[in-house]
Amino acid sequence: MPWKLWLDDKRDPPAEDLIVARSYIEAVKVITEKGCPSYASFDFTLGTPETGMTLVKWLIEKDTADGGKFIPYDFTFDCHSDAEWARVEMKKLLDTYLSHRDSI
Repeated sequence: MPWKLWLDDKRDPPAEDLIVARSYIEAVKVITEKGCPSYASFDFTLGTPETGMTLVKWLIEKDTADGGKFIPYDFTFDCHSDAEWARVEMKKLLDTYLSHRDSI
């Protein structure tokens, strides 16, 4: 069943249909239990050494290990971090991976 993830250590999601993870570890736990979300919105700074980028990289590694079948092909995402450079870097990495994963 499709579900949506909101990764942020402080802010509440803008919609009620998002499952909130307050840390990288919490996000990995819920993704491990429910499978990859159909949508995710990432904050960068999570108040721990792990960041939203850590989760983006974990998703890519998991998808690569699963032959490109873990992240749904209709997966969408946003990066809502206050830090513009972080939003740009997370988006660039995930967009690049998703656009080239069929050739990996």
